[in-house]
Amino acid sequence: MIASVSVPVPYSGDGPAVDVSAVVGPKTVQLSGTYEGYYDLLGSQDGQTFVSVASFGAGGPEGIEQAVPGAFSSVRLRSGATGAVGVTCEVSGISGAGENGFGTIASLAAGASGLTPVVDTSTIVPPTGSEMDTCFLCRGSFTGPIVVLGSSDGVEFNPIGAWNPGRLSQGAPPAQEMAPLVTDAKVRYVRLLVSGVVTGDVTVTMGGRATPTTGPTGPTGPTGPTGPTGPSGPSGPSGPSGPTGGTGGVGPSGPSGPSGPTGGTGGVGPSGPSGPSGPTGSTGGTGGVGPSGPSGPSGPTGGTGGTGGVGPAGPSGPSGPSGPSGPSGPSGPSGPTGPSGGVASPFILPHTDVDVSNYDVTATDVALRSSYSSTGTSAINLPALSGTTNGRVIVVIDSANNATTNPITVVASGSDAIGGAIGEGYVINVSGSAIWLYANTETDNWEII
Repeated sequence: MIASVSVPVPYSGDGPAVDVSAVVGPKTVQLSGTYEGYYDLLGSQDGQTFVSVASFGAGGPEGIEQAVPGAFSSVRLRSGATGAVGVTCEVSGISGAGENGFGTIASLAAGASGLTPVVDTSTIVPPTGSEMDTCFLCRGSFTGPIVVLGSSDGVEFNPIGAWNPGRLSQGAPPAQEMAPLVTDAKVRYVRLLVSGVVTGDVTVTMGGRATPTTGPTGPTGPTGPTGPTGPSGPSGPSGPSGPTGGTGGVGPSGPSGPSGPTGGTGGVGPSGPSGPSGPTGSTGGTGGVGPSGPSGPSGPTGGTGGTGGVGPAGPSGPSGPSGPSGPSGPSGPSGPTGPSGGVASPFILPHTDVDVSNYDVTATDVALRSSYSSTGTSAINLPALSGTTNGRVIVVIDSANNATTNPITVVASGSDAIGGAIGEGYVINVSGSAIWLYANTETDNWEII
C-alpha cells in the first residue's frame, strides 16, 4: 500500500493530513527532489496531536528513504525548505484495514502529578489489547520525567519508557513534540507516572494492533470410488490359408499367414466423483497471561567496620641548662620522638544488590547496586522523609554499567524533594554513574551530595 503525502505550497508550514490507518507494521518514507533546508514527517494517532517521526535535510538533489516503526492514523509534511523543485513524498507499507487501533491514554492539565488512571488497551485494540507495533506519542508543556507504565494484569506495573525534556531553554516553544516511544512488549494495561512539573496542557496517545489469528485447517475429505474398467478392443482377422501341394509327394506346408492387426485399446473409464470437503476447524482460544513471579528476598546488610584509634603523642624533651652570663650555654639535647598513631580502617558501605524493575528502599539499605539496567528501565522508590532518620545517607549505583540505554529513575515519596525539586525525581542516564543522597528531614529534601 502506498500513500502520497502532499508537499506544503508555498514551501513552508504544515501540509494537509493524509490517512494511513490501514498501513500496518514498519512504514517506508521516501522523499525526493531538489531543495535547501529540511522537511519533517509528522505522525498522529487522534488527528489532532502531531509529533515529528522522521526528518530529512538537504542542500541540493536528494532521494532519501527512512523506515518508521509504530502505528499512526494520519501523517502530514512540515516544510522548512526553500528553492524546492519537484519535491514528492510517499509512505508505503503492508495493507491491513481495520487491524490498527488508536486512543488517548491521558489528557493532563497544568499542575497534574502522580499516577493517572489505568487504561485497559483492549478497549482500543480488541480483544486482547496492543501486542504489535505499539507506539506512544506525547505533546505538551512540562519539565521533568513523565514515565509510561505497562502491565499484563492491571496490578503489577513496570516502566516501558519515559519523556524527560528537562528545563525549557529561553525562546523554546511552550508545547513540545516528544520523540515517539515504541515497544515490542504486549501491553494490556497502561498508566502514566507524572514526576515532573506540568505547566500547560499535555496529551498522550497510543496506537497498536493485536496478533492476527488463523483457525486450523479442516480434515481431508474421503477418497472417491475408482471408475469402471473400459471395454476390450476387437480381435484382428485371421490370415489366408497356404497353397495345396502337387500330386505324388506331399508338398511342403505353406507358410503361415501374417497375424491380423492388434485391436485398439479401449477408452479409459471416467474418474469417480471427489469426496466432500471436511468442515473448517474452530479457532483455538487465546491462553491467559501468566502472573508475574515474586521478587526474591534482599540479602542481609553487612556490619560497619570500626574506626582505628589515634596514636599517643610523644613526650617533650627536657630543656637545656642556662649558660653563665656572657656567652650562651650549649643547647640541651632533643627529646625522643613519640610513636606513630595507628592507621584507621577503610570506609566500607554495606550494600544491597537490586535486580528488579521497581524497588522500595528498606530501613536498612545504604548502597543500592542496581543491575537491572542490563535488562530494561527501572525505578528506585525512596522512603518518606517523615519516617526517616535525619542525616541518613542512601547511594544508588548503576552496577550493570548500562544506564545510558536503560535509565534508572530515583522517585521521592509524596511531596518530598530531591535536590530541592519537588515531584521531579532524579534520572541516572550515564552508564556506571551513581547518586549520593542525604536525608534532611527539617526541609523534607533529599540533598544531593
